[in-house]
Amino acid sequence: MPWVIAVALLAFGCMGDLTTPTSDAVFTAVPQKVILTPGTAEVVVGGSTTMVAIVKDQRDSVMTGQPVVWSSTDFSIATVSTAGVVTGMAVGTVTISATAGTASATARVNVVPRAQRLLGLAR
Repeated sequence: MPWVIAVALLAFGCMGDLTTPTSDAVFTAVPQKVILTPGTAEVVVGGSTTMVAIVKDQRDSVMTGQPVVWSSTDFSIATVSTAGVVTGMAVGTVTISATAGTASATARVNVVPRAQRLLGLAR
């Protein structure tokens, strides 16, 4: 019977602490996706609108406090600030991009003349 106790103690000792995970892997969230709202916008020359970038990780969880880099395909038509404020500079259409890490999203912005917007002719 002493050998049964010895085998049981040896087997239990090989199992380690059952309350501690055996993996040393730690989940590190990285930006996997950016959701940009609105997806399309219209702004008058001299006017502005604010875009919002929501950054999500590989588990589809929202990542707060992530730095977002904003850009416009043509700053002569519309500029975009570091806070996502898009300002119409001249009539035309641009694509605004928001990038966090390697993930990015885009939105289309139409800049229309002020008179067209005031008359309700803008789309």
